[in-house]
Amino acid sequence: MEKRQYDELKAQQNIHWWFTGKREIVIDVAKTYLGFEKGNDKKILDVGCGMGLMLDALQEYGTVYGLDMEEEAVEYCNQVLAEQGKAPNVVIGSLPDHVPFQEGMFDYIFALDIIEHVKNDTAALNKLYSLLKEDGKLLITVPALMSMWSYNDELNHHYRRYEKDELLEKLNGSGLKVIKFSFYNSYLYPFAWTVRKIKRLLSIKSSDVADETKNGLTNRLLHKIFVSEKKHLRKGDFRNGVSLIAACSKG
Repeated sequence: MEKRQYDELKAQQNIHWWFTGKREIVIDVAKTYLGFEKGNDKKILDVGCGMGLMLDALQEYGTVYGLDMEEEAVEYCNQVLAEQGKAPNVVIGSLPDHVPFQEGMFDYIFALDIIEHVKNDTAALNKLYSLLKEDGKLLITVPALMSMWSYNDELNHHYRRYEKDELLEKLNGSGLKVIKFSFYNSYLYPFAWTVRKIKRLLSIKSSDVADETKNGLTNRLLHKIFVSEKKHLRKGDFRNGVSLIAACSKG
């Protein structure tokens, strides 16, 4: 990821509709399908934690560890945790070969928009499997559909976006049992597809972390539309979307 992307994350992750909505949806799916509950002394790993989007939200559910390959992100997250009086458990590392944690250590792993950054994603999934306890759970999200490929994927150093069958096959191949599997960011998919199509036609190169937050009303509206997907995900799946989400177990 480019340094300016980290700067954008730091500035936007607590206000931008995509980040705040994603956090809510991820926690809701984990609670609905993976038995994620507050008050349990669970060990939780946030892989590719970046500038700490999920760290605060996960603290209520157990002891949280973070992993990121960028020193700047690790230092920032540990500083924030220390200021909050919490253990600075974020370390430098990367999938699949540089993970300084013991196998079978974690009750829950969150790998949110991570494996698309890894050249050997099959090895990455195998590593995540090995880090889980025997009854451990994994929640994973990835960008969906190569037809949605854009400059933003290049800016974020993605190797791929995922087709639904492709990701499902790789999850099953790693030994994981898939409990919930769906597209998400689906209500806004037609809008996102149109914007990316226009950008490609006009050769516009800009980040998808756009300036909706400058217009508070627009940002709040997009957030409301996005998080409304929680209700549907609790009882069914989406047939298309900008992203994919999967809740899995090791056992």
